[in-house]
Amino acid sequence: MGVTKEQLQDGRVLSYLIHQFVKEPNKDNLILVMRCLRDSDVWVPMTVEVSKEDQKKLDQAQRGEEVSTKEPIRLKPKTVSIQDGSECLPVFSRKEEIPKHYKTNFSIVNLSFMECIQLVRHMSNVEHVVLNGFTNGQSLKLGEERLSVIERLPSEIVKK
Repeated sequence: MGVTKEQLQDGRVLSYLIHQFVKEPNKDNLILVMRCLRDSDVWVPMTVEVSKEDQKKLDQAQRGEEVSTKEPIRLKPKTVSIQDGSECLPVFSRKEEIPKHYKTNFSIVNLSFMECIQLVRHMSNVEHVVLNGFTNGQSLKLGEERLSVIERLPSEIVKK
């Protein structure tokens, strides 16, 4: 395939390949999506966890004021229950794929898909990654088997 990081940066290539796979769900189209995911960044909804004491400091801070926290600020991935009762990690190929009502409730973090695989592996209750889960008919559920395949794929990033 051979792509540059810049070509994958805005998620349009990944979104197009997902659309093609949904339109024609065959092995070749799935492989193209998986190869693209290997080198793509995705958007992941997270909740911010702050201690009560630090939250109070942040709430009282003036605009532009630097504030340091006593405890670390943690980002926790937001999981979603899907129809079969299992938990999944929702990720999005582009910010535009995230419904407005959904993204106002969370911080949206840009991560490489390879980082998402590692994230899922450290979450005991999560069985799948769902890509573009709120896009009617355009979502893709990736379980452990497919995630392992993506992980083993060689990078196809080329230098300009």
